Order: sequence, then structure tokens, then C-alpha cells
Amino acid sequence: MKSYTEWQNEQPQQAVAQQSTKKWKATKQEVMQFWQKLQPNMPLAMQPIPYEHEGSTYQQDGIRVTGSKEFIISTIARLKEFIQYERPQTKLQVVFRQTDKTGTAAENKVTYVFYIQAKDRGPTQQKTGIKPPVVPKPSIKSPSPAVSSV
Repeated sequence: MKSYTEWQNEQPQQAVAQQSTKKWKATKQEVMQFWQKLQPNMPLAMQPIPYEHEGSTYQQDGIRVTGSKEFIISTIARLKEFIQYERPQTKLQVVFRQTDKTGTAAENKVTYVFYIQAKDRGPTQQKTGIKPPVVPKPSIKSPSPAVSSV
């Protein structure tokens, strides 16, 4: 009978697959070194969410900033380059709102969240940059009581 080690050595694909399932994560030192080397004038590389996309946009390009209103405002003031995505081909999806309280009573502070993502516009908006008019749906009239003439 083969030992486990002998059997494992005969299975190189599985050993490689097991090693590659661990998700990549940089250390703080690696992040700090990388961040220091970045040029401040690097162009944005945001990929807009496709027009046909449905469901969660969690794994799409975007930014989430949380904290006090003052912190968020001072942070997004440095992110004005994203405004260029509001154009005939793409639109910005932005949210700035107060968050629900999830902490203890001792942490009774008001916090906010700001999200920004770009999304492709639909075919009509791409050509003209103007949204088509909204056509109201026909209203459903409720039956009115019969009017009797006396």
C-alpha cells in the first residue's frame, strides 16, 4: 500500500490547485511601498458597469467611503476626476447617505457612506445624450359608485 506522501506526489495537479485556492493579500508593508511609488497623475482606469448588467455591483469598479460627513466630503474633494464619467456614453451612480446604526449605545455617533460607480448608458442615451421622455402608464380607474338621479 502507498503512503499518503507517495500518493500525493503522484497527484501534482491537485497539489497545485490546493495551493492556488488561497486568495492573494498584500501585507501592510507591501501596500505602503506600492502606494509610495504611485504617480499622483496616473489616469483613472475605471471600467463602467455594462448597460445590460443586472444584480449586485459589488465586484464592479467603484469606491466606497465611510465615516463622518466631514471625512467623506474631504475625501471626495480629492476624487473630482471621477466626474468625467458623467457623459453621453456613461453615467455616474452615486449615493451619499446616513448609515443605519449597528453599534452599541455607547457608539451613538452618526455615520455616512458614499459610493461611486460608472455605468454604460443605454443605446438611446449614447447617441443623443438625452434620455427618452417618460411615458406615463395608463391609470387604472377604480369603479365609482353608481350615481342615482332622483
